[in-house]
Amino acid sequence: MYTSTHIQTHSIDRFIECVEEFKFFDKFKEPTYMWGNFGYHCTGDIDLVFIGEPTEELAKKLVDFKLFAKERGCLKLDCTVCENTKLFSYIPEMNENYDVKFVDTIKYKLGEHPPRAYGQNPEKINKYFWKYNAVGLNLKSKLRFEKQDVRYPIRLEEFIKLVYNIKNQEIYNTEKDKTFKLQKEQARLIRNANR
Repeated sequence: MYTSTHIQTHSIDRFIECVEEFKFFDKFKEPTYMWGNFGYHCTGDIDLVFIGEPTEELAKKLVDFKLFAKERGCLKLDCTVCENTKLFSYIPEMNENYDVKFVDTIKYKLGEHPPRAYGQNPEKINKYFWKYNAVGLNLKSKLRFEKQDVRYPIRLEEFIKLVYNIKNQEIYNTEKDKTFKLQKEQARLIRNANR
């Protein structure tokens, strides 16, 4: 029988494998953040936030990636597109107050969702995307925890590096580490510059 720890570890590994197999970073140039409880608590999905324009080209790549991940047994991907990172600026306030109100914060989803979940009055802007005026935390977030615990997002590539380093501690900060030589060279240059 799988324990919840095993399931969560398997989910992280499977997601990273899907990112690598899909050649995600070759296909997506938009900064991509992981945001939500994936990796911290058992979740039913992985929240990804893409920073960029909600174009049909981006939507097609998102749909392809979501289908690719689903076919390979990855957790469901919940993709949001924001034109900027303004939504993240509300995190300290979200952790203090369930009734935080967002101002001029727009996000785009692949499909129409109930207004109570993602904001008021969704508007279809192209074949794939719906525009939402984000207004505050959704009901699911308010009910989930006694104390709100909205985490700061992490760039997807940084998450993958972090998982790699945690799982490969025997090589972390040794000659076997891919970044060790670069770090030693940078330290040498700094020492020489300070002489």
